[in-house]
Amino acid sequence: MSKKGSFNDIMKNIERDKDNNKLITKVMQLKYLVEGAQSLGKIMQIKLPIVLSYKLSLFTKAINPAVEEFGKKRNELLAEYAEKVLDKDKKDTGQMKFKGEKEVKAFNKLVNELLDQEIKIDVPEIKIAEFGSIELEPSALMNLDWLIKK
Repeated sequence: MSKKGSFNDIMKNIERDKDNNKLITKVMQLKYLVEGAQSLGKIMQIKLPIVLSYKLSLFTKAINPAVEEFGKKRNELLAEYAEKVLDKDKKDTGQMKFKGEKEVKAFNKLVNELLDQEIKIDVPEIKIAEFGSIELEPSALMNLDWLIKK
């Protein structure tokens, strides 16, 4: 590894760039994290500048528990209000079907109540310029307007 890209040099750059690495504590609805998690996943598949990669990886690890817990609660509600779809041989197809319109409404109401829950989270301040010259689809950034500054 060249000296320019050594781990110690990277950490020095992160330390030197503290003003650009500050965290902002935000109270936000869970729906923004759930919607943003998929976009973050797409962005995390792209080669990014090292400091930005570091910020995003730490932030993704920080929000994963809340997003995963939402998924578990949503699946519990789905099991309560819907039933498994079986094929002609009575084998599980992996799909679910709501029992009726009343169950669809109750499920949607409870899921929306979960998504509206406010959580407190430390969000890194990320400027669009930190992405450099990489190309991203607009859809990858659409759900992250609360995270990325101009």
